[in-house]
Amino acid sequence: MAYVEMPFGKGKKWGAGWGRGLDTLAGGWALSAYGNFQTGWFTSPYYSAGTDSASVNTRSGVPDRIASGVLNNQGLQPGDKFLDATAFVIPKANIGRFGNSGINFLQEPSWWRFDSSIEKTFRIWERVAFQFRCHIVNPFNHAVWGPGAFDAGLDMSNPVTFGTMAGKYVANRLFAFEGTAGLVACHACGEPCTPAWRWFMLAACSARRVRPGR
Repeated sequence: MAYVEMPFGKGKKWGAGWGRGLDTLAGGWALSAYGNFQTGWFTSPYYSAGTDSASVNTRSGVPDRIASGVLNNQGLQPGDKFLDATAFVIPKANIGRFGNSGINFLQEPSWWRFDSSIEKTFRIWERVAFQFRCHIVNPFNHAVWGPGAFDAGLDMSNPVTFGTMAGKYVANRLFAFEGTAGLVACHACGEPCTPAWRWFMLAACSARRVRPGR
């Protein structure tokens, strides 16, 4: 995470002698940015409606694995295959065991997201200020699958979606606006005080279509 106060306005490197009007317009700006980089979660296929292979009065579980079944997990688009469906079969009924495919051997796609914000502080009195902040979630409109990318295609009981990227992209660009007012610094310790109250928050999703993840 990075936070940078622009060096313009009262108390800054440039603009320390600005009048109130110019300082209100050009001073008190700050930028922040946050990057989130994650490897994919581990998961595994299952069946929700099949046989009672272990004779325990349940017809769901993990399948048998007769081949590797693992396919490439990067650069996947909606409808692409992330596993070979022919490598998995539902165990026969009453064979005295559960499926042998194991769990958590499939890794979902890695993903990243970058968020940022821009804020402006308006000095009201000497120690009282109002701060307006615009949060921009995913400003590059970078489409990612995110956690749970394989979930919609893990159930063998649905042969139409089994093994396919049947979910949707997440992380559309999002704008959120926030305003806070409070004391600039405590007269006793000199540290910034907690804002006295939160003014408002609004959010609106961009209608622009996201780009495929890269």
